[in-house]
Amino acid sequence: MSISSSGHGSGTFQSSDRTSESPRTSKSSSLTPAPPRSDPHSLAHFKAATRTSESTAGVLNSHASSPTSRSSARSTTASPTKPITTFIVPQTLTATSVAKTGSAASSASNAAANEWGGAPAAACPSLKEVSCALPNEGRRAIAILWSGLRNRLLLNSTLVNVVARIARLGFAVHVYMALVDKGDGNSFRKVRKVGHPDPSLQPLSHDQLQLRIQEDVRKAGACLMCLTISTTSEILPPTPRGLVFDQRLYQYPPFKSPLGRNILRVWKSRQSLWKAAKINEQRLGSKYSMAIWTRDDAFWINRIVDPAELLKNPNSPRTVWSKGCKQWSGINDKTVLLGRDAAEDMLSVYSSFWKKEPSLRSFNAEVYLKVFANSRKLILKELPFDELPNSDAMLYGENKICLLKHYWCPHPSPWNTKLCEDMFPAMAGGP
Repeated sequence: MSISSSGHGSGTFQSSDRTSESPRTSKSSSLTPAPPRSDPHSLAHFKAATRTSESTAGVLNSHASSPTSRSSARSTTASPTKPITTFIVPQTLTATSVAKTGSAASSASNAAANEWGGAPAAACPSLKEVSCALPNEGRRAIAILWSGLRNRLLLNSTLVNVVARIARLGFAVHVYMALVDKGDGNSFRKVRKVGHPDPSLQPLSHDQLQLRIQEDVRKAGACLMCLTISTTSEILPPTPRGLVFDQRLYQYPPFKSPLGRNILRVWKSRQSLWKAAKINEQRLGSKYSMAIWTRDDAFWINRIVDPAELLKNPNSPRTVWSKGCKQWSGINDKTVLLGRDAAEDMLSVYSSFWKKEPSLRSFNAEVYLKVFANSRKLILKELPFDELPNSDAMLYGENKICLLKHYWCPHPSPWNTKLCEDMFPAMAGGP
């Protein structure tokens, strides 16, 4: 893969992937993308349309709207102020769910309606069109849980290097996404104050954004199974007090820290998406082989590891794979790959916080996740950066991209990376 410009105003990485991909065979393999032909941190590089054949994953739309679409977007009424929640399931699944699973699927669907605050609405195109696998196709399926803030969303690098990459490797890829349209203004890094939203997404109404994401995911060879967009953050109950609870996340205790409460909101969002994924497992009559969680602001510099290589291990169902750097004594929680049994545990971590046992004493979120995984006797594996090559990033200035130095793993970088804290030294440090 090389980084090269291929679009005006928006785009993503120019991928040189071929129809079939060879799995990475060495964890020490070096990544040597060709030198960029123009500024690799411009929005054009971030969003330039991927040139992949329709027979592999399709062509990801350029994120530069046409004059007509830009005009239409601007004339559309802004997103309503009341919370909006949309639950999406494939139409074909709704037609077969009762026949496959009887009342179980119906009960699960009703539970989902309660979870999201409204009845599920069928809005995903037909399974055949979006390459979603039915059990008789024999393909293994992977659920990607993608959550965070709309104004931080970096859409295309994840679509190219994770979603389309895994689809081309022969997996059915099901995307579950939850976005909050407005955050509370609290961030762990001060430098985020100079960042700004993706201008190609910012003017879109919720309906337009839903259609945009749905189409981009389809063209990446995957299926958007669930999308929620809300104008309010996840609601949390009062944080319990006492010695056990006060010693959880005590760097930013949720009972008094907005940052700690935001950690809980991220966990709650993932847990809700996982509930939706399990509903679709019932409807498909087949379980996911792996779940992957990732964040709104993940910027992928290269392709994710081939999941098939990880799943070869007989212990893979109970394994948690994370990046082997920036662990802060725990698990790097930015992008995590989970075997199916591990997913059942790790995607219930939100619920664990409200229980008195086990104690789960932890300084930060990374340690909490590690302590919780150990309490569930899961297998923890760390991957080198070149197998999970992503970092937190943001758009700044004239639509350029910088990576947050605080989260950037030390790595010989052939990508001419720009680090946000180096560019804005006055804004370095925590909140």
